[in-house]
Amino acid sequence: MLAFILTAVLASMQAATVPQTARIAGQVVDDATGKPIAGARLMLMPTARPGGPAGPPPGAITDDDGHFTFEGVTPGGYNLQVAKAGFAPAPKNALIANVGVGPGETKNDLRLALERGGAIAGRVVDASGNPLAEVRVVPMHPTTTGQTAMLMPVGQNVQTNDLGEFRAYGLPAGDYYVQVTERPDFPMNSGGQRTTVLAPTYFPGSRDPSGAQAVSVTAGQTANIVVQMSTARVFRLSGTVVDDAGKPVVNAVMTLNPDRSGAGMPFSPPSRLQTDAAGRFQFTNVMAGTYRIVAAIPISTSGSPNTGGGGGGGGGGNFGTYSTTIGSAGIGAVGVSTMTETRNGVTTQYQVQNDNAATATVGDADVTGIRVVIRPVRPQ
Repeated sequence: MLAFILTAVLASMQAATVPQTARIAGQVVDDATGKPIAGARLMLMPTARPGGPAGPPPGAITDDDGHFTFEGVTPGGYNLQVAKAGFAPAPKNALIANVGVGPGETKNDLRLALERGGAIAGRVVDASGNPLAEVRVVPMHPTTTGQTAMLMPVGQNVQTNDLGEFRAYGLPAGDYYVQVTERPDFPMNSGGQRTTVLAPTYFPGSRDPSGAQAVSVTAGQTANIVVQMSTARVFRLSGTVVDDAGKPVVNAVMTLNPDRSGAGMPFSPPSRLQTDAAGRFQFTNVMAGTYRIVAAIPISTSGSPNTGGGGGGGGGGNFGTYSTTIGSAGIGAVGVSTMTETRNGVTTQYQVQNDNAATATVGDADVTGIRVVIRPVRPQ
């Protein structure tokens, strides 16, 4: 009898220490028709850092009736994120609903509505009307940074097929500007030097953003356009990186950023390479315009090279995975950041300063003799 009582008490104590989980369920529907959406993907994101083991957030897919269920949910607050191809994403690429559940609670009446997206479709051709395959099509929205107005990519980027055709879908209703670019997105430093490249072009056929025409997108409808790309001459931009004693800096990471503060410079990602043993760098296939050249110097290295991995080297662009921390970076200097690269098993940390830069304008010829002087910031 005593053993039975002890067993019952122990079982009761164990049950009391096991946290009661919750259940979250609901339905995803079409905002316009109210019909259920099957195959929508959901993620349950905690609003606070969970106390349990780290891992990917729970996911679910709606059934044929648009229903979803999350079982065994740890009590707390959550954001529900949902997406479905062909439907417009809400801000931050997700539809978010704040949900709070307590121990043992069931919340099964959530109703999330997705708006059907619009699309921009059409063709990209050259100056003679021939189709251009494998060029990138980028929907864009106007934005303002400080006092500077510019166009920035939004939504998905798509690629033309062998007929020059493309279709960008799932776009929220509104006005868009469409840019088409070569593959890769930015022709700088890709392969050998060329004399011309396909210039980034805005619909209907302008290399200058001020000549772009807006494309109106309506929910559930497709806007059809034709973009005519033109060519542009390209040049070399080269120089050296030295420290404050005049000595060359080896393996400095050089980033070439287009200056889009004025009209005429299209959106394009920066080009990146490293200096060689003499501190020299050379960017190829650079279109006319004004650029800011920023140098990041290596300050620490760790790890061992992997057998058979890719190599480094001056003037190259074969980079691995980067992460960047902006701010004082723990070295006691305002306007200084660190950048970390992991490549071929070796992790290198670089120091970036706003002052470690030069400005160059490319017109109708190569630009040489650029000198970037860097002054390392020492820990305080």
